[in-house]
Amino acid sequence: MEGARMTPDQRVAYLRQAWEAFRERSGQIRDMSSAEYHVLARLADVGRPLFIVLRGISETAGKPRTIHACLPAIERAADYHYQAVSGMGQLPKAGPLEDEP
Repeated sequence: MEGARMTPDQRVAYLRQAWEAFRERSGQIRDMSSAEYHVLARLADVGRPLFIVLRGISETAGKPRTIHACLPAIERAADYHYQAVSGMGQLPKAGPLEDEP
């Protein structure tokens, strides 16, 4: 998806929003480690939408100590979203109305 690349400012905003959501969820007041930066940057690089990352962080059970603990929930959120989107536009065909001859 060459056309969907983020600008540097968009990337910074993505990383900041994701990190802030993690900090709120975890209750921690600390800076992002380089390993956590790498995880979030990788999610941005592969084109994972921010709303999916935020949903995964919010659905992580308990109080995660690192962003790595949120990855399974982020992947579940992505799977759920992509399954829902892939089903759109595939409504069952309506049969004839009973009043029609």
